[in-house]
Amino acid sequence: EGIFGYELRKVIGRSLAASRIPGAWAYVTGKPTPVTVAPVSVLEPAPTHIEFPRIDDPDVSIVIPVFGHVDHTMRCLASLSAHQSMYSFEVIVVDDRSPDDSRRRVQACPGVEVVANDTNMGFIESCNRGAQRARGRFLVFLNNDTAVLPHWLDELIGTFTVMPDS
Repeated sequence: EGIFGYELRKVIGRSLAASRIPGAWAYVTGKPTPVTVAPVSVLEPAPTHIEFPRIDDPDVSIVIPVFGHVDHTMRCLASLSAHQSMYSFEVIVVDDRSPDDSRRRVQACPGVEVVANDTNMGFIESCNRGAQRARGRFLVFLNNDTAVLPHWLDELIGTFTVMPDS
């Protein structure tokens, strides 16, 4: 218990609250659930201009394997761009020979590294190809239909500060 238990409850509680599981924050922390930001709606149009800074030595590499669904991918990238972190990160999108214009649209986003498979290699191989290009100390995989919330990466990577053996 002690300070470690308190810090762990704090990290887990915030993560559960961000996941929007009803009552999770209150259960873990004993405090009322804070207001969270609503996730990006799939009905919103996909953004047209998304940009990331180029990082030479990122703390985190975020790998996003994609096969089609370019609007999902663009909304995912927009949410990453909107919710920056105290940790530097690079974004690697692995296009698994999408049948739509995913590759072209993502390549138009400055700061995103695009790995283009010559043949459809499947989800796991695409993840592995992205991981091979990663330069960060931490590796995060996201599905292309993910819309991140504020502080998501700080909380995720912060776990390794609170629990260095994890």
